[in-house]
Amino acid sequence: MKKSLNHGWLNFPTRLTAKEAGLLMTDVNLFSAGVGPGYFATKRFDRDGKTHVHMHTAGGGAAC
Repeated sequence: MKKSLNHGWLNFPTRLTAKEAGLLMTDVNLFSAGVGPGYFATKRFDRDGKTHVHMHTAGGGAAC
């Protein structure tokens, strides 16, 4: 099985650009890794304190 590439270094600047363009975005961060470019992280958008919103994405629905 082919090992997947870490694309965090691509996702991070894309999210920052979208935020600068005025799109409503959650907070993002790029954590360093011992090997490779790092790990992309975004604040969870489906939880607000004690509330948990159940949702599906278009990509997740298409995969079913």
